[in-house]
Amino acid sequence: MKVLLLSLLVGEGLIKMNRSVEEVLTARGHRVRAARIYENDPQKEKFNGEGYYKAMKLIPHLLVLGQKFGWWFGSRLKGTRPVFLGSDIKHSRRAVLEFMEEEKPDFIFTPVNFVGLALEQLKKEGSLPCEYGLLSPDYHVPLCSQMCRSAAFLATADEGVTQMYRRYDLHNLETTGIPVGRAFTDLPPKEELRQKLGVPCGRNVLITNGGFGFGRNLDFVRALTRELTDCGIIFVNGRNAEQKEKIDAYLAESGVRNVINLGFVDNMQEWMAVSDVMVGKCGGCTVSEAAALDLNFVAYDNRFFPEMDNLKYLKDRAATVAVRRPKQIVRVLARYDQDPASFEQMRARLSALNDGHGAERLADLIENRA
Repeated sequence: MKVLLLSLLVGEGLIKMNRSVEEVLTARGHRVRAARIYENDPQKEKFNGEGYYKAMKLIPHLLVLGQKFGWWFGSRLKGTRPVFLGSDIKHSRRAVLEFMEEEKPDFIFTPVNFVGLALEQLKKEGSLPCEYGLLSPDYHVPLCSQMCRSAAFLATADEGVTQMYRRYDLHNLETTGIPVGRAFTDLPPKEELRQKLGVPCGRNVLITNGGFGFGRNLDFVRALTRELTDCGIIFVNGRNAEQKEKIDAYLAESGVRNVINLGFVDNMQEWMAVSDVMVGKCGGCTVSEAAALDLNFVAYDNRFFPEMDNLKYLKDRAATVAVRRPKQIVRVLARYDQDPASFEQMRARLSALNDGHGAERLADLIENRA
């Protein structure tokens, strides 16, 4: 069987989801082609990559200016359905047909919403000879209401799924969980990893801000190092080389010794495994990885990012604590020391969302549907 996996140039979580499925299918002896939907259209891919990069870099500055209006935006965004650009669907249709001609796959899988919609349109028109599936890449179930309605894989199954069946006449839905790589479920002991990475014993807090790492990272480190002197801080800047360099200069100048400052890493599972608490964006992949590693997860309460609905989903289930500023992280850690039982319950609720075997279930379904 040959499987075509479609993703984007940007969106680290989506790329990792495809990589996890590819890993399992390849191990089972299937031929897999992992492709970027716009890889044959350099101009579109450049726009997609650079446009996303510029938008993500601008958003933190807009947040500073518009923080007082956060409640207004949040109240209007909660529970809304995503709007997909017609141009993306149009370009995706053309790209899919080109891939079909070149690769002739038996099954197409994607975690990209507008690519799933393009696949659905082509299937209904009779232009797609193979089967396909779209993974909803988030935990907030109503996102599926405007997605692919005939071959969707879901991250969770709760009361929202039942409501969708009634309201949207959805069929062929399966609950798989968001896939995480085998590296997250097959790790050496914590102490062995600490020695490998040079992480000291004691409590360690991991702070991330997505693959691009945009935000006021230096301000975060400055504020945290003034308050958190009794624990280790692991700060991952992602691809934000500018902020990493500024933090390196600050650490050298100030003499602070309890911070490990990193750029983009490809062994995130190891840094997560040696940490006691993780602070990060509420992306579907990040949440799933934290759940698979049985980690305490503290989420950025950022209403302008697409992860807002994921945050609402976790908060409704008491599976995370939301923070906006460094001082709030300090207060959360103080509560962690004072009431460890409540954090243990929160960690267990998050862990229940993902058992680390989503990739295997997706591979099973792909084999059965192809």
